[in-house]
Amino acid sequence: MPQVNITAVKGLVVEGGSDGIIVETYKGAGCLVATSYDSQAAAASVTIPVTTIVSKVEDTTDGSDAWTLADGLTVGQIKCVIVGGDDGEEGIAVMTPVSFADGTDVTFSGGVEASWTGIWDGSAWRTIIVNYVTIF
Repeated sequence: MPQVNITAVKGLVVEGGSDGIIVETYKGAGCLVATSYDSQAAAASVTIPVTTIVSKVEDTTDGSDAWTLADGLTVGQIKCVIVGGDDGEEGIAVMTPVSFADGTDVTFSGGVEASWTGIWDGSAWRTIIVNYVTIF
């Protein structure tokens, strides 16, 4: 049986069995931080995995990157993409979801830790939270 707790350190915590989801703020980006988190180095072309809730891409390139986000796996699936780097040389990254209800592209601003959070509605990704992002 799931149990819900609110703590000053972790925020809202839903636990049940061996998995739990913690709702907290990641550097100003309202993302779900969970056991399914991945981090990868950016390249000119990156496929953002949909098998994890949060993907952080360390964008250290100086040019525009073109990334792809595949369709979700289940209705109600949440996906948060965080873009950031430590060298101050971040370029602008453009993520194109295969199916996107809000436009065609998500553009992450360079030089800041930007994020996009969406929900899969069964036929397309829908934006629910943005931080230093432009939707086209």
